[in-house]
Amino acid sequence: MLALAEDLPRLPQDVYWVERLVGAQVTDANLGDIGRVVDVIVAGGSDLLLVVNGDGVETLVPMVKEFVNEIDEVSGTIRLTLPEGLSGLNAPGGQETA
Repeated sequence: MLALAEDLPRLPQDVYWVERLVGAQVTDANLGDIGRVVDVIVAGGSDLLLVVNGDGVETLVPMVKEFVNEIDEVSGTIRLTLPEGLSGLNAPGGQETA
């Protein structure tokens, strides 16, 4: 049986339903658009957003307050401030991509 979105319990602050994060557009304060969330990986210390840009370059973003500035479920956007070198770390040559 499936529940309607409005019937789901309200989560505590800074806790999110994974299904509402997947598909979100991700932007960085310095780099601009870095892609969309395609998955949320449950990891030991903090969950990781798997973000893929239009060229297929993946970036794993730890969901920590130091990086995540705002998650707006209504607009489907996530705003970040990533440390230098994290975006596009998996790109050929390990170069940052926007």
